[in-house]
Amino acid sequence: AGVEAVCERDDVDGSSRFVTGGSFGGFMTGWLVGHTDAFDAAVAQRGVYDLASFYGSTDAFRLVEDDFGTTPWEEPELLWAQSPVAYADEVSTPTLLVHADEDFRVPVNNGEMFYLFLKKNGVDTRLVRYPREGHELSRSGEPAHRVDRIERIARWFDGYSDRHDAPRALDRGDEGLSSGGSAPGESEDEEESETDDGDGA
Repeated sequence: AGVEAVCERDDVDGSSRFVTGGSFGGFMTGWLVGHTDAFDAAVAQRGVYDLASFYGSTDAFRLVEDDFGTTPWEEPELLWAQSPVAYADEVSTPTLLVHADEDFRVPVNNGEMFYLFLKKNGVDTRLVRYPREGHELSRSGEPAHRVDRIERIARWFDGYSDRHDAPRALDRGDEGLSSGGSAPGESEDEEESETDDGDGA
């Protein structure tokens, strides 16, 4: 309803819709793409995508107990039903996943899991992992990583926008990245984790 209300404004082009968010916003981005096809592309950042594995790997497992009033062994079905990965087979929105290798609040296994589930279901997706970074990547990460993150988000959205004559980021290699695909001192395979740059099939 909020998106529809904004799109009714005269100064908003409602024909191009994109969604992104980090942490809880990453969770919500993952949830939205599994429940609507209203967005042309999405970028989910450092999100919780599977509540049970999050509980077992985070430094803040009490968030699950406080927010859902249960644990994975008490009500596994409830936590699964509230996890974005449970709806991966409903996703059609091209979804970029951004995560940090040293994120102890939302460990990278959550990003890896959602990426694999999307890939197996034929969704255009890519997982980008940043070395030496934690949950605060977007605010206090290394400058080259913060720039790279913003450029990758813009490239992902541009590739699915009718307002830009740009191919998908999956087809562009390192074009448009200041770092040339890897941050200073990092090799490309350390900077970015992906098994296939193809069409997502």
